[in-house]
Amino acid sequence: MSSEDDADEVINRDNQKLIVTVRIIRKCGWRADLVRKYVDWIDLARKEDLKIPTKGAPRIRVDEFGPGTPPKGLPRSLYDESYLDQERRFDNDIERTLKINKKDFELLNVVASQLRIGEKVDKGKGKATDDDDDDMHDIR
Repeated sequence: MSSEDDADEVINRDNQKLIVTVRIIRKCGWRADLVRKYVDWIDLARKEDLKIPTKGAPRIRVDEFGPGTPPKGLPRSLYDESYLDQERRFDNDIERTLKINKKDFELLNVVASQLRIGEKVDKGKGKATDDDDDDMHDIR
């Protein structure tokens, strides 16, 4: 899930002005960094390796956070700790409000260790730690 908006882009081609509708994709501020990297890796694989065409408007990913509220009930390691810290200023029990699941999301750790997506997750905190195994695919 990301924040998406449609926008018109003006393209000048052969002395003609074309207006094309594009979909602007923004990052989710609540999402842990490792999850963002994993989603980026999936998008990259889809775009470069699988050559799957997309339907609808062309997508443009921008390096900014979009509006939106996080889904409830996810494992803690999927939430960005700094986002939770910010939310605690307004809600002392943000964990209860978001119904954060205390179980670790093991699949994310497995994927991170196999594909070396950034760093491995520090269990239960959604924070990344450095991992220097050189035999893994690094997409940092």
